[in-house]
Amino acid sequence: MIDLKVLDFPIISKCNLKCDNCCSYSNLNIKGKVPSISSAKNDFSNWKSYINPLRLHIVGGEPFLHKELAAYIYAAREAFPNTDLRVFTNGLLLKKQLKLKEVLKETKCMLVISVHSTDLKYKQLLHDNLNEFFGDTIETNKEKSIVSFAYVYEKNGIKIELRNMVKHWAQIYKEGIKPFNSNYKDAHNACMWTDYTQLYEGKLWKCTQTAFFNDLMRRINNHKDWEQYKNKYIPLSHDDSEIVKEQWFSEFLNPEPICSMCSGKLIKNTHKKIW
Repeated sequence: MIDLKVLDFPIISKCNLKCDNCCSYSNLNIKGKVPSISSAKNDFSNWKSYINPLRLHIVGGEPFLHKELAAYIYAAREAFPNTDLRVFTNGLLLKKQLKLKEVLKETKCMLVISVHSTDLKYKQLLHDNLNEFFGDTIETNKEKSIVSFAYVYEKNGIKIELRNMVKHWAQIYKEGIKPFNSNYKDAHNACMWTDYTQLYEGKLWKCTQTAFFNDLMRRINNHKDWEQYKNKYIPLSHDDSEIVKEQWFSEFLNPEPICSMCSGKLIKNTHKKIW
């Protein structure tokens, strides 16, 4: 059994925002694969005997756009009863899924709200959604988060983490949607998310960019810029041999040539557009 510090499970690629350099390329309107509830359950079942995700993140796109979000939360909790389960959102659609309050409480799933911007329109929308979802202020029992730029609150039995992501977005491609072609070890060292493994299309991937690479290629036209990265990375399938699994898990946290797509130094995207 392999411990994974973080396992991301994307359930939708669509988003209600268009943030510059979105790590899942939602700003580019990629057509990612949306797992059905049955396929999600199969994915969890296929992997739960091999991996132990210490944290399991249900992510997007924007998960609150998915009308069956509750079913994914229940499926994740059933498969991994002891994991730190979290669902990520930009917080602007909370009022559209008020019934999820009971789901979050019942499954002990934390609601993680990534605060994207200081834009006044965004801040007002977020404030309105928080008020309607929780009734009034959530600033009770404030405590530090596992990340330095966030705080955790508790309201009506639900844990809420507010992450100030305004200054914690990284540029993931060059202007014109081009790779950086950097030194792969430098890129890995600069990466903020080296512990985040993706479960996508039933397979385990090194990161979000490797998982959504083929979706990105279907969306853009400048394939020559990315030619060297095609077929450069092989994800892990649950039915791969034990030898292949052992090799993959021995290397998945290390720098690999595919990391060259990203920048060799951290470039903060602090003034990104979100609309």
